[in-house]
Amino acid sequence: MYSVRPLSKGSKVRLMFLSLIVTMQRCNTKELPSFIHVCQRDDPNLVECLIASAEDLRPYLAKGVPECNIPSIEPLVMNELISEQSVGLSLTANNVKTYGCSSYTVTSLKVNMDEQTYEFDTEFPLLSIEAQYNVSGKLLMMPVNGAGPLYANLTNCKSKTMLKGELYDRDGETYLRYKDLSLHIQIGGGSIKIENLFRGDKFISDIVHESLNKNLNAFLVELMPAVERALASTFLEVGNKIVHPYTYKQLFPY
Repeated sequence: MYSVRPLSKGSKVRLMFLSLIVTMQRCNTKELPSFIHVCQRDDPNLVECLIASAEDLRPYLAKGVPECNIPSIEPLVMNELISEQSVGLSLTANNVKTYGCSSYTVTSLKVNMDEQTYEFDTEFPLLSIEAQYNVSGKLLMMPVNGAGPLYANLTNCKSKTMLKGELYDRDGETYLRYKDLSLHIQIGGGSIKIENLFRGDKFISDIVHESLNKNLNAFLVELMPAVERALASTFLEVGNKIVHPYTYKQLFPY
């Protein structure tokens, strides 16, 4: 009868180190990892395949894949948002964290493989945003000048996205990269809380918050273009990190 001796602490460390090396080599040697769902470019059900591929990526985007240089998008961190000063309101947000980006569902997709264009609709049941803000100007016709934490819960969000890619040569092989991504987000509802909006005047702040949440879309008109630009830039970067190591033939074989 054989007995199994438990691994020593040193053996466990060596085993973990070996496992990490093997995983890193899998990415570095351009072998497609299991989380990339391969679609045949001439597949008559290409749209369905690509949607399934996006769904398969979801848990990996939530946690990130450091050994493949793919960051986690939970939360999705954006350094700075600057709203467009169109109605006398200047808003800057720093250290912006958005939770819920990995809970997406792709509801429709149009793809042109020759032109490398991908147009898709996505739904997010809940996006939660935390940030440090600085605001000055007029909000709901009232002068405001404040700085502090900002919290927002946005529900039933729908996004329309246009992604443009191109093929290029590298080391004698054809690769895919994404050049441009634009998106527009429609918010179904939600709530927002802005602390220290009137430098600590709780009475006025409560009144404005009540009105603000009743007219949330009016405030989001100022904020969302900056959010959309930041999200587009981040998603474009993540998309390129996913496809960069692999040839076009690996990603979309015949």
